[in-house]
Amino acid sequence: MRPRVLCLCGLLGAGCSLTIYPPAPGDEVDATAHLSIDGRELPLVVEPGSGKRCDGHPALPSSRARFASDGTTRAILSLGATRGARLRAVGRDVRVDATNGSLAFVLDRPDHYVLRVAGRRFYFWVDPLAA
Repeated sequence: MRPRVLCLCGLLGAGCSLTIYPPAPGDEVDATAHLSIDGRELPLVVEPGSGKRCDGHPALPSSRARFASDGTTRAILSLGATRGARLRAVGRDVRVDATNGSLAFVLDRPDHYVLRVAGRRFYFWVDPLAA
């Protein structure tokens, strides 16, 4: 088993490798919120809600971003509203700091993160980079 290596991008001033997946042709980019990961802008793609019911929760409007990283990344989401922000990954809460209409948080490993804030949902899919 290979030892786990943690990239401390923000603390060391060095950049982690980051692969940003662009929106697919025809995807609508969310103009109401802006996301940066380690200082690089990432598009948020709008997922419209659906009135159809299926297993689990009904589909609600949301925005999503997907990227791959080889370590810990620092995210800043600017959207103007920060009240009640809650960020979760599988089985855990993630700390969110709110300042001047922006939310700052650390995505510490590949995972599926869900942020709920001001009645909105944001999804962040972080994939591992291939070794």
